[in-house]
Formats: sequence, structure tokens, C-alpha cells
Amino acid sequence: MQVFLLALWTAFFIWLLTFGQTYLARLLHPRLWWLLFAGAGITMVFLLVTLSRCWRGGPLAHISLRWQWPSLMILLLPMLYVYPLGTARLDSNAFNRLAIRTNGGFAQGELIAGSLDVAPFAQEGSEGQRDISLTRLYAQQKLYLGKSVEVVCQLLKDDALPEGLSICYRFTIFCCAADARPVFIFLKSTQSLAQYATDDWLRVQGFLSVHEHHGLQTLQIQPEHIQQVEEPLFPFVF
Repeated sequence: MQVFLLALWTAFFIWLLTFGQTYLARLLHPRLWWLLFAGAGITMVFLLVTLSRCWRGGPLAHISLRWQWPSLMILLLPMLYVYPLGTARLDSNAFNRLAIRTNGGFAQGELIAGSLDVAPFAQEGSEGQRDISLTRLYAQQKLYLGKSVEVVCQLLKDDALPEGLSICYRFTIFCCAADARPVFIFLKSTQSLAQYATDDWLRVQGFLSVHEHHGLQTLQIQPEHIQQVEEPLFPFVF
């Protein structure tokens, strides 16, 4: 039973770091992926030690399966959390729960300073990384204000927003999905934007400016070109 459990966890760690990266990307900041490598290495060492003891005929604790299965199920339970990741998303519902609401709709909260800048996973058929992360726009806004920029984000339409404005948002994380924070910019309404719905993923190109309302400043884009795109393999920005 020990061999089975250790082998399963070793295989699970290796799968996450190879074929399961799209699932891992929804959970953990890339700078912490070393924890998975460490976990795979540690469980592999324990597996080899246990197998070595078996081959040498060393003593192993013999406990009836009747008493082992509850602890076995508890130790395997974390693996089951991977299953809902196929459909689980941080969407407009999460945005509404986590964003700071004001009289003018929403306010951009303070972003995490010194966050790691991570390039998104390349997608099949992509033409290179043309888009700029929303966090970079805020961190280096003086560099981009008044210029044409391109971003990839999710659309949010809300009646609480000032007339003629929609939100273009993503989430940023410092450690994992549990500490996700929304980061967004405003989009000025256009005829082409009207055809898209909340939570659609869009590639938006246009000139960057600042929207001021009740003393709050938020970046905004006047869209010149909008294209619906597939959800990025890596949904977070840093």
C-alpha cells in the first residue's frame, strides 16, 4: 500500500509538470513551480527506499487494508481537485466579489510591487507576443500613455459603470489562485464592442489614456480594433 501511494503521488507530480501544465497554470505562480519538482523528487526518494526494503525483505508495517483505506483516501483527496479545473474559471463573478466598488463603478486596487513578469505560454497558431500585460501598463503607464497598445483580457459590462464604459480585466497572483486580485482598464464603448458579451476574451488594440472620476484615475483604451480570442493557456498576469 505504501508503494502504491508513493508511486501514485510521484506520477501525479510528474504529470502536473509535463502534460498537466495547463491545470497547474490555474493554481500556482510559475516562480513556485520548484515546489512541485521538490515534491516529485522527495516522493521518488521515499518510493525507491520503500522498494529497496521490499526487495531486501526488510520489515514493513503490516496493517489491515480495512484500517488503511480511510487514511489512503485522505492522502489521495488533493488529486481530486484537479478534476474541476477543467471548467473552473476566475470570471466576472469573481471580479465582482474581489474588485473595489465605488460610486463610479469600480476602482483599481493597489498592485503587488515587484511581481515576477512571466511571459504567457505560447499558443498554437499564435503570431508572437504582441499584447502588453495590464500590470505592465500600470507599472509603466508613462511609457504607454498616448500610444497605441494591445491587450488580451476579459470583457465586463456592468450597469454601475459610467455611461459609455466597459471593463477589460484579468487577474494577477502573488502565490496562487487563492490570492488572486483583479486588474482592469476601461474600454470606451464602440459599435464593434457592443456585439461581445461579459466574460468574452478579447484582443483589444487602441490608444491608451487616463479616465478620471471623483478623484480616481483608471487607465482606459479607445478601441480601434477588437478581436475575440481563445482563453490564454496562462490566464494570470504579473
